[in-house]
Amino acid sequence: MILIDSLYINDSGGLELLKYLVEYFESNSKIYAYYLFDSRCSEVFSDIPKTRKTILKASQFNRYKFYNKNITKFDKIFCFGNTPPIKKTAAIVYTYFHNINFLIIPQDISLKIKILIKLKLQYIKILKRNTDFWIVQTDNTKNALVQNFNEKKSKILILPFFKIEELRNEVSLLKTDYIFVAIYQKPKNHFNLIRAWSILFDLGFTPTLHITLSKMPEELNQLISECITRGVKIVNHGFIPKTDLRKLYSISKATIYPSINESLGLGIVEALNYGCDLIGADLPYIHSISNPSAVFNPYNVNTIVDAVIKYESGVCPKSNLKVNNEIDNLLDLFK
Repeated sequence: MILIDSLYINDSGGLELLKYLVEYFESNSKIYAYYLFDSRCSEVFSDIPKTRKTILKASQFNRYKFYNKNITKFDKIFCFGNTPPIKKTAAIVYTYFHNINFLIIPQDISLKIKILIKLKLQYIKILKRNTDFWIVQTDNTKNALVQNFNEKKSKILILPFFKIEELRNEVSLLKTDYIFVAIYQKPKNHFNLIRAWSILFDLGFTPTLHITLSKMPEELNQLISECITRGVKIVNHGFIPKTDLRKLYSISKATIYPSINESLGLGIVEALNYGCDLIGADLPYIHSISNPSAVFNPYNVNTIVDAVIKYESGVCPKSNLKVNNEIDNLLDLFK
């Protein structure tokens, strides 16, 4: 039997990937999986039989008790939340590492957050002896894992996976807008993007920017409100269902990605699959998954402005994606 350990996965992109993984595993008759779910998303997986899941409040103590009780039950284990098992097992263990912020710590975060990240990273390093393989989504994450954990490259498998739904008849013949799909996190760099859009407006460039912020600091909310009051074309849709999101992609000619770190950048994958171009930060994560149309220094607002103006001039090449959905190859590990 296979264990999918997803404790601590409860929201955002991690939960979307987990839902896709569970859906795919459940549809395959050659896999018999048992799931360890975080109690904060128990309703999401209510259709999984009680005989094949355990739901726990996320804590390392609860995780330890679960492994201690079930140590001999599983042939293979897939840890989905960055952290290997808390105990060494006889099973073959794969650990999915997807939080790049543990490996490449953003420059402009507080000292307290930096210390917490470094403590978590040290904890994962202690447990790394309990995994046989790491699974990552990009070369960028693999290289960071090798550098930080001193791991052999042969232990790190690059297997990106993602679910992209077709646009069907929703593609617009006139794609004029820009889009950045992301919840608020400081490394997503929303402040610099909004400031750049304000400068573009002052320079006479007035394309519409679509964003998807449901929760944000008051300072950012105020900045966006001030821009909109001035006439800057920014539309904040908040949390948006997938159906409506596809409609936004259908009218957007480019996604603009100012993030400092990304493990994959699902918004990039979605946008490029839906025919958008990419204007992105000139950082390894961008180049590991795509050939962007234009790049900028994410720490310098003026370079974001310059990249958009250059793209608007029509001289930039078409963007393309360099990664494929390898869910079938991932599945093969557990058959």
